Amino acid sequence: MTSAKTFRPSPPADLLRPRPGSTTTRALLSLARRTRFEAWKAYEPPPLPSDLAQDLATVRAALQRFLPGDPHAVVRVLVLPTVGADLRRVVGGALDPGGARLPPDPAALPSLCTSIALALAVDGALSAPLELAAPVAVTLLAADARLVPAGPVRFEPDGRCVGGTLVRGIARPTPLGAVATGSVDLARLERVRAAFARTHPGASETSVRLARELPSADEAPAWLPPAIGRLCCPTVLRHTAEALDDDGEVGEELEVREGSDRDTGDVDSDGVAHLDACVDELAREHARHLLAALSEVDPLADDPARLVDAALRFVTRGVADEEVRAALEGLSPSEAGAGLVAEILGD
Repeated sequence: MTSAKTFRPSPPADLLRPRPGSTTTRALLSLARRTRFEAWKAYEPPPLPSDLAQDLATVRAALQRFLPGDPHAVVRVLVLPTVGADLRRVVGGALDPGGARLPPDPAALPSLCTSIALALAVDGALSAPLELAAPVAVTLLAADARLVPAGPVRFEPDGRCVGGTLVRGIARPTPLGAVATGSVDLARLERVRAAFARTHPGASETSVRLARELPSADEAPAWLPPAIGRLCCPTVLRHTAEALDDDGEVGEELEVREGSDRDTGDVDSDGVAHLDACVDELAREHARHLLAALSEVDPLADDPARLVDAALRFVTRGVADEEVRAALEGLSPSEAGAGLVAEILGD
């Protein structure tokens, strides 16, 4: 078995509170994707059904054709949240609360193979037909595409899909830089955004940046402290990766850690207050996803769950209070984990 290349992050200095012009987010997410891709190239699956084994070989060969000549074509596939989340499951290696690495999960292979093929097709990257013997239904909101196969499918270089239904136009960019589907009133959302920008200019810029970055951060592992409760939001924000409801549409709620159901009332008058709360929540969710990416490429500490929990408390409270400091006592962090501790404590 070929060993995957190992990459280690530098100690982060502004992971939780990015400085203006910071490249930490981009560098960390790039490192996580590169680590997954190297693991993917070295991945040797267990015995698979013949059609799935064929599809795995097909998409691997399709990606390999772009290297080294056109690596950006591969990057455009890897940045899609659905692809990233499935790839992480397939190759394994994500950190669990006890510090162990999760094993590879071949159950995600059908979705991964189909998503990669669909992404290459809608990106116009195919120079020859690409056929899948066992595709499954997938939705790539970030690529504005949904595939509903009727059996084996063939993607043509001209964008046609034979053997299935390829749906486009399911997602629209919103004034917040996120993605909306369904019957979102973008004109009303723009009025809310404009009012928010007038009253909270700094927070408005932050919300746009965070909303754009979060979909590229994939889905944070379930063990990272999740949100509790829901805050009804007068917008549809795509701030988490491919979070679809049963109908394949994005829900009109924003998860929060504190709070309960709130009446949105009139969208134009109440929307500003709600977006103000959303910015804080976006910042927490952003930190959660970056911590997930960091934990994917680094052990963090002897007790990674405790370090992550302390970091999220710090982001929520804005200070390293006594409870946060107590949680950090006695930890044995890695080099990158020590950088995180230093950022929390202000060292």
